[in-house]
Amino acid sequence: MDRFLTAKQLQYFIENKSDVVRYLFSQNFPQLSVNSGKYIPLKSDLFRQPELKFLFHRNRNDYAGDVKKWDKIPRGVLWNLYYYSFLGFDKSDEFINNSIKFLNEKYLMPSGGFSFGWYPLSESTLWTGEYLFLLLNFGYQGEEIHSIKNWITENQNDDGGWFVSPVKNVSDALRFVFNGKIKIDRTKNTKSKSCVFSSISCLHALLLYRKIFKSDVIDEAIDRAAYFILNQQIIFKNELESLDGFVINKNFQSTGISIFGQIDMIKYLDIMSQTSYKNHQFVTSVFNYFVKEKHFEEGWLFNSKADYMMENEFSIKKNSGIDFLATIRLLKIFSRYN
Repeated sequence: MDRFLTAKQLQYFIENKSDVVRYLFSQNFPQLSVNSGKYIPLKSDLFRQPELKFLFHRNRNDYAGDVKKWDKIPRGVLWNLYYYSFLGFDKSDEFINNSIKFLNEKYLMPSGGFSFGWYPLSESTLWTGEYLFLLLNFGYQGEEIHSIKNWITENQNDDGGWFVSPVKNVSDALRFVFNGKIKIDRTKNTKSKSCVFSSISCLHALLLYRKIFKSDVIDEAIDRAAYFILNQQIIFKNELESLDGFVINKNFQSTGISIFGQIDMIKYLDIMSQTSYKNHQFVTSVFNYFVKEKHFEEGWLFNSKADYMMENEFSIKKNSGIDFLATIRLLKIFSRYN
């Protein structure tokens, strides 16, 4: 990473006035922070930061947000858990553990799939991938982790990707909600073309699972998924509609922190740099885009206004500390190419 981070840029992080910036940098690059000799903020210091007050005020009854409207943006517990996971909170924090327990009991299916907030409950592959990544990011290692991973790999399609859910469009979804029936259950036809958004969510989770459990039994599933995503060549397209018709992103080059089923250049590079296609020509072109065109100051990576991006859904302000999360993620990616 040192060949991409100058002494001036390093100083910017280490001596930043924001405790949030210094804390996040120390969590991701502990040795660089220790060597600086500067005070390293603690997680407990975050509760005193005015720029995070809005988040802590959403906690309800020892939960990380509203459990009655658990999937409502941005007050719902599920969405706030994403925020807390990026800030370095984990299962040792009681309100995080309580929130995980609530979601596991209410919306994690016996099959291992995670459901939308609809009835009857039914597994969504996109949400399952996102939820597994969230649990792993919190350091949660209950038995549910393995059943979720198994459900994801068992529902991988022939092309290496995944659907969003058993229903294809809004009319199918309404029919399912009101009648409990699906006209065509696509999970029975794995030859249909997969959704790139859902596939990236699942691959992201499987990569973290492999890293934590040092498991090579899912290598084939990971390689197939990466190949599917690579072949979509999505990043430099100006617009891409999900094949399932649910999520649309019109500018992948506008970067930030994606929190649920969304894609930007940094998330794409973060994922692909952990696969066997790390040095593929297309992935390298995305990498070179940042090396040649970008710099590391004033939250420049935090500018996406797309749906399901943190800065849009949470109305994050520039220079709040959180806007440097994307920059820190990119630095971690650079370290893989050092």
